[in-house]
Amino acid sequence: MEKNNDGSGYALGDIGRISTQQEFLIKVAEKLKSPIVLIKFPKILGVITKNVSTDFNKFDMIKYASSYIGLNKNNIEVKVMSGEPKYINSVSYYIPNYRDDSDF
Repeated sequence: MEKNNDGSGYALGDIGRISTQQEFLIKVAEKLKSPIVLIKFPKILGVITKNVSTDFNKFDMIKYASSYIGLNKNNIEVKVMSGEPKYINSVSYYIPNYRDDSDF
């Protein structure tokens, strides 16, 4: 079962986790607009590269982070591919409906 920071499970399984991830990315976008982030960005980048496993290099991270600077959170649209949550062997899965791509 997917867990919240407090150790409790998401009531909606993967849908709850997806919603939390979307909220996190919106909060990151808001923080990137802060002038203090520009000053601290080299330190932040160092912490990220030390603690996050990714195939992005530092230049890609800078490029994508800088694209968030002028972003207005009211213009961010989040979507979840159509499908249904299922528990299989006590594990939460989200089974996408590949035939219905009208959501995108």
